[in-house]
Parts: sequence; C-alpha cells; structure tokens
Amino acid sequence: MLSFKLIIVLALGATSLAKSVSNNRIVGGEEARAHEFPYQVSLQWNYNNGEPPRHVCGGSLIAESYVLTAAHCTISGVTADTWLEVVAGQHDLLLVDEYVQRRRVAEMFVHANFSVEEVGPWDVAVLKVDEPFQLTKAVQLVALPEKGALHQGSGLVSGWGGISKDFFPVMPNVLMKAELPILQWEECRDIWENKRIHESNVCAGTREGLSNTCSGDSGGPLVQFTFDHFVQVGIVSWGSVPCSLPNTPGVFTRVSYHTDWIREQMTQGG
Repeated sequence: MLSFKLIIVLALGATSLAKSVSNNRIVGGEEARAHEFPYQVSLQWNYNNGEPPRHVCGGSLIAESYVLTAAHCTISGVTADTWLEVVAGQHDLLLVDEYVQRRRVAEMFVHANFSVEEVGPWDVAVLKVDEPFQLTKAVQLVALPEKGALHQGSGLVSGWGGISKDFFPVMPNVLMKAELPILQWEECRDIWENKRIHESNVCAGTREGLSNTCSGDSGGPLVQFTFDHFVQVGIVSWGSVPCSLPNTPGVFTRVSYHTDWIREQMTQGG
C-alpha cells in the first residue's frame, strides 16, 4: 500500500503535473450544471509571478467570510511572497464572468491535532477571507450537520479533481460531480485493512472503483440534500493513487465530528 506521505504529495502536486483538458468527465462522474453547487469554491495559490493563480484544492462556503476545507490543503506552496485565494461562483476555471468572486485568505485555522507528516485524522481547516463574499444565486452557503450525526445512503461530491485513473490524472476545467454510496465505518476500516480509519472519518465510493474522488478534489465537500438545502457530510481527505482503484473508497473528514470546533474557529476569527 502506498504511504500516506506519498498520497499527500500527489494530492497537492497533481495540479501542476497533470495534463489539462476541458469538458471531460471526473472518474465515474459527470459535469455539474453551472452553479448547481453554489457553496463550492476553488482554492488557488497565487505564486506572484505574473501567471494566473493555480487551483490546488476545493472547499465550501460556510459563512460569508469563512471556508471549510482540508488541513492538508493549507501547506501547498507556502512562501513569504505567495498567498492562497478563494474563488466562488466559478464553473469553468478558464472563464471569469460576472458570477465569479475572488478573495484572499486572511487567516487559516488548522486543527491542532493535524500532522503534516501524514494524511489521517483531523484533516480539517477553516479559512477566513479578507472581505466577505456577496451571496448571489451563484454564491451560497452550505449548512453544517448536527454535532455527532452519522450518515447513510449516498452523497454528492463535487470538484475540479482528476478525471482519469492515471498516476498523474487528467484534470478538467469545469466543475464535476459524482454520487457516491456512503459506507458503514466498520466496512471502510476493513477494506483499507489498517487502523488509520479514525472515528472522525466517513468513507464513500464503490467497491468496484466505478466512481471516486481524485487529486485536486481535496478539501471539497461531500453533501446530502436534506429537505430544501444541502448539508455537508464530509471533506475530501485522502484515497488511492492512482485514483478510483477497486476496494479503495474515498476517505473524508466527517464534518459532524468537528461541528463545535468549526464554529469555535469562526467565533475566534470574528
């Protein structure tokens, strides 16, 4: 089994190494409708070199000034003269239209138990932007789940992650989506055959590897539609390399395990 350190490197570095295409399919998924998931954001590193900022991870808008993402998404490309930006309202990463809003990350709140040495538990972070987003039909909030809630059935995952099962996968320009079955926690632990499936994780994906998340999806939301709104179930954390192999369901940070912590960071940030 590949080391978790390698999985982190690939999750963060694939955007610079992978081939870029447009209008193609995520692994086992399909293109989302424009603004179908208005809470979805793209985290982009601005390398301050005259080139456009580069998508590295996904995230979700949980308040006008706050974004929920994976902790490992905060460690890519950090230098004194580069910065992380949040882009909301975008469907095609190559198209900037009237719906797109861009903000600079002002503060990062990373869970104190997260370790940069390996992806595992506590892969959660809250980002505060320098100016609140304006809510529109293309930019909306996703709801947090009740503390401790357990989920079953299926969930929807969205992102700009890899769409092929290559070691360095092909990356799309448009937002993709896939419906994934949510596994029982014990089943996921048995499939992965290790103790790194923590009680704070939730897993989703097919045993056959028909659909799953991939590099570039990290930090993005797994949601369920409840009554008249989306509730975030998980945060894309880690999985197999190459993507969507049989018996390698995607591993997500379970949001309901961290609901109190998330709210505390927003209170602390003001």
